[in-house]
Amino acid sequence: MHNPTAVSQAENELQRFLESISNQQQALLLKIKDLISGHVAEIPSFESVADYVHVSPRTLNRRLKAMGTSYKEIVLIYANDRRLNTCRATI
Repeated sequence: MHNPTAVSQAENELQRFLESISNQQQALLLKIKDLISGHVAEIPSFESVADYVHVSPRTLNRRLKAMGTSYKEIVLIYANDRRLNTCRATI
């Protein structure tokens, strides 16, 4: 069973985060999310993601840090988003 309050809070947190970053940063995050979502069985390595967005792992790490996030946090957000979508589907 899901908790509607928790779902709403998670959605609001994600929305606030997206509003706080630039369009270029959003595009980078969307590329990373697209890559992650295409790998259902396992999460791609950080190095694979850097290669996918055509930057070195160090540059990707710096860009994510400048946004106040990390690859690990993006993976957690994606996992939570997936759970939210599953909860919505059961409503």
